[in-house]
Amino acid sequence: MRHSLCFPGLFVLAACAAPIDGAPEKAFLQPDYSHPNEAASIANSNGRARRIGDDLVLTFADGHTKSFRNDDKGCEDGPDHCHSYVLAAALPNFHWFLVVQRFYEGGKFDLYDDRAGLLTELPYEAVFSPDGQRILIQNDDVTSEFPGDNLEIWRREGNRMEREWAANPDERDTGISRGPGLYHSEVQSWQGDRIVLIFSVPGAYDLKTRTSAPGRSWPATLTRKADGWHLSARAP
Repeated sequence: MRHSLCFPGLFVLAACAAPIDGAPEKAFLQPDYSHPNEAASIANSNGRARRIGDDLVLTFADGHTKSFRNDDKGCEDGPDHCHSYVLAAALPNFHWFLVVQRFYEGGKFDLYDDRAGLLTELPYEAVFSPDGQRILIQNDDVTSEFPGDNLEIWRREGNRMEREWAANPDERDTGISRGPGLYHSEVQSWQGDRIVLIFSVPGAYDLKTRTSAPGRSWPATLTRKADGWHLSARAP
């Protein structure tokens, strides 16, 4: 059976841990939303989210509600009737609900403003800035189930998020060939307009020489200046 809380092929920020909601200064440490602890997110929603059997119900500040019904009784047999919704995060300090749609293979990440219920469809899992006004998306998916750029920064515009910056680093930027996959990046800290990342590439096996090259990891930074965001990712 392919269907599970941990999506096949997805990167893991925190080994499928439960979300860490609450304090804004800890927002960048949001763990892997592909394996969310919905009960913890509902408890963190200040009574604005409920699970009633197969239905996830969100109540927005303007008074209207939205229901999401799971149809996942057929996941053992194939893709039919294998679609469900999970509240991956309730972030009242930032006015966001993050709902994960799960399919037989892959999934979707939907960000709802908790005041008016307006939707932002995200291309991949997001890491929130300390003030919740921006997100960083690190798409290292190689299955083509999650199209989009390798790195994207989105910022809040009213009740939605809009893409502000994107990049697809290559060997010119890093000095290191990425091999068959994408560069993986992991957030180490996010302070104001500076994000510290760890870039990495896996080891590779050379069929001609029958030798293995070890993987590499190195620090990188994303910095916002007057003319926009700048990536510094060249390995030493």
